Amino acid sequence: MGFKCYKKAVILSDEDGSLDNFFEELRCEYDRNFNRYLPVSKRDERVEKEFLRRFLEENKVDMIIVEYRRKLYIIEDFYDFKKFLDFLDRYEK
Repeated sequence: MGFKCYKKAVILSDEDGSLDNFFEELRCEYDRNFNRYLPVSKRDERVEKEFLRRFLEENKVDMIIVEYRRKLYIIEDFYDFKKFLDFLDRYEK
């Protein structure tokens, strides 16, 4: 009996810097849309939705697996992405 894989994923980690690069790209997306970086309290869902859609499309993946502080988070859609960003907002305070 073997395993079948139906989804492709990209793994982002806080240990190798790939998660930091991901968030730097998100900051650049805000810069392109607003000519400045908005504080977290003023996040814009339209920008984040478009960023996530384009990131998944450009990397030809169905989901993002985030390794953050030795825990795994799976992001398959915008709802998961928003939950993860909200978690980071609370955790980093």
